Amino acid sequence: MEPMPKVVHCDDPLETLRLEDDSAGAVVHLAPARGGMATRFSVRGVPVLFLDESTLRDLAKSVRGGIPVCFPSRESCPRAAIPPAVSPSR
Repeated sequence: MEPMPKVVHCDDPLETLRLEDDSAGAVVHLAPARGGMATRFSVRGVPVLFLDESTLRDLAKSVRGGIPVCFPSRESCPRAAIPPAVSPSR
């Protein structure tokens, strides 16, 4: 079994989580306040994602760049809100 990435809690008010995979040299920053968005991703220090920093920091704007990642809890979603393709097995 391969080791899990290390989770680091950051002081930044938006990008509060950083996942580090030392074996791959990969780092991803997550902004839960912006919908769980992956805001930065780098491999061996080389940035892979585009991000317009000004749109990340301005909560009135849509973020340009990054990757939106949603972490919904199935238990908190009404069953009608879950598309049939991803509904839990019956």
